[in-house]
Amino acid sequence: MTDKKLGRPKLYDPIYDDAVTEWLASGNTLYAFGEEIGVTAVTLWNWQNEYETFFNAVKKGREIAQKIFDATVPIKLTRFSHSLRPACSTKGEIKLVFILKPIQ
Repeated sequence: MTDKKLGRPKLYDPIYDDAVTEWLASGNTLYAFGEEIGVTAVTLWNWQNEYETFFNAVKKGREIAQKIFDATVPIKLTRFSHSLRPACSTKGEIKLVFILKPIQ
């Protein structure tokens, strides 16, 4: 008997960790990263749940993008907190959305 593994081979490759960090830090979306490497948004979300290193890489990329955004906003919003969050459009695309919340 052979030691062949059954099922579909994994698409995930650890080199995607650094790549996704750079991609998101540059202001691109996770959905666009998936398109670039040929996987769906669902696959990317699954990778975040399955691979802690990928989850941390996505988190780091988003944090860097947020810091860059905060440093380049021309008007500081003093009575509102703001953040960038992924949102799904009616076409199924995931885009970043600028969210303002009043500070209470």
